Amino acid sequence: MLLDRGYYSYKNYVLSLIEYSVIPLILPKKGFTFSKLENYLISPLTWFENKKSYQKVIELSHMKKELKDALENSDELAAQRSIIEDVFKFGKEALNLDNIHRYTSRSLKKSIALCALLMGLLIHFEFNKKDKLQRASSG
Repeated sequence: MLLDRGYYSYKNYVLSLIEYSVIPLILPKKGFTFSKLENYLISPLTWFENKKSYQKVIELSHMKKELKDALENSDELAAQRSIIEDVFKFGKEALNLDNIHRYTSRSLKKSIALCALLMGLLIHFEFNKKDKLQRASSG
């Protein structure tokens, strides 16, 4: 799960890891410390009841390590997030996905499917470069 700084909070990291067993790749803000996050990442006592549930404790430990590694390379995440934002901007502005007026769910599904197909084709055929996406969405 890759999210921007709008989802930043220690609570969202904890919720993603403990409740959903997903490594949240939320871009950290200034002042973020992994040691502070670790203070919130406490395994629930019910995970220690038997061997099967104790496996969750081990999984959480592995996920913490993966999250720490990913956050240490957050510059790479920011670059990926930037490209994702450009793709969405292209869809909204060049393909009018921000202002869809359809009267039936069938026509809405067709429009969205067509736009998704067009976006996929354009990205596949060398529009996967940041500068090309930005030029296409602004013109």
